[in-house]
Amino acid sequence: MESRLQKSFKPGLIFLGLVALAFCLRLVYLIETAKYIQPPTGSAGYFYLRWAEDIMRGNFIGRGVYNALPLYPYFLALLYLFAGGNIFGITFIQILIGAVNCGLIYILARKFFNEQTGIIAGIMACGYFMFIFYDRMLLPSTLAIFLGLLFALALLKVRDNPSFKNWFGAGLLLGLCVLASASFFLLAVLILPWIVLEYKKKAVRKRFLYCMAFLLALSLVIGGVSLRNYLVAKDAVFMTAHSGINFYIGNNPRANGLYKMPPYMRNTQSGLIEDAGIFAERISGRRLKASEVSEFWHKKSLAFIRSQPSAYLKLLGKKFILFFNGNEFVDERAYFIYNEEARI
Repeated sequence: MESRLQKSFKPGLIFLGLVALAFCLRLVYLIETAKYIQPPTGSAGYFYLRWAEDIMRGNFIGRGVYNALPLYPYFLALLYLFAGGNIFGITFIQILIGAVNCGLIYILARKFFNEQTGIIAGIMACGYFMFIFYDRMLLPSTLAIFLGLLFALALLKVRDNPSFKNWFGAGLLLGLCVLASASFFLLAVLILPWIVLEYKKKAVRKRFLYCMAFLLALSLVIGGVSLRNYLVAKDAVFMTAHSGINFYIGNNPRANGLYKMPPYMRNTQSGLIEDAGIFAERISGRRLKASEVSEFWHKKSLAFIRSQPSAYLKLLGKKFILFFNGNEFVDERAYFIYNEEARI
């Protein structure tokens, strides 16, 4: 009995120690860059903060279709409420969540591998500067990582204790992950065949129920956003209307594999959304719904891919190399400005 308590006590202490270390590093960075606490006008942080303030003013449903994934602004509004509108307080809470992420990475690595690997992974996460920087920024990254880690832990639990209820819960959690970062949607495609293979010794009916529970919960979360877009704007937009322009930014004749804005568009979140609509309507010669603007940019990208296949293959090669390159490519100007102030 005593040895079991000691075994469970030790991981708990290591978890708290890693969270404390990570939080101290992030707090030092926040204090050193405190004079830049207000996001500059036009930045993505400014865009999300204004959205959160709009929610706090009572515009909970919003106007028009979503032009960015909605979970983070609502989360930011919640932090706004807790911090009394103080931006330093909001950022303080976010860096605390970022510190918890480092502890969760330790727990995951410990479960997948062993204690030593968990500690090494946790320490690396504490000092990884990209984590420290983005935890400081009013951007969805920290929340997306937090939810993703929770989902991974939930998946381990559901794997060993499968039931309709547990898989439904996992689907709800992945739905929240998707609303924080759309890349999580790819997991849904991978998890369904994994369920079939993982439980191949179970009856087909049970495997079918697990898949249905997972898909139903995921559909409820994402479908709620789709329904809201249609009711508010009478426009059939799956989640957000910025997927088309985002796809074009990464796949056009001038693309270089990084986030490079077209020269005829403003390099701000709100400016990009407006300019994408203005340009699409000017070329089309008529007013367009948000879904039609997104479709316009998708078609423009596909036209480039079809007409210049060799250039597109070279672009994919660049992306492949950049993905596995050790260098960090940051498109946030704040990264370079803050680092002039921060000794850490």
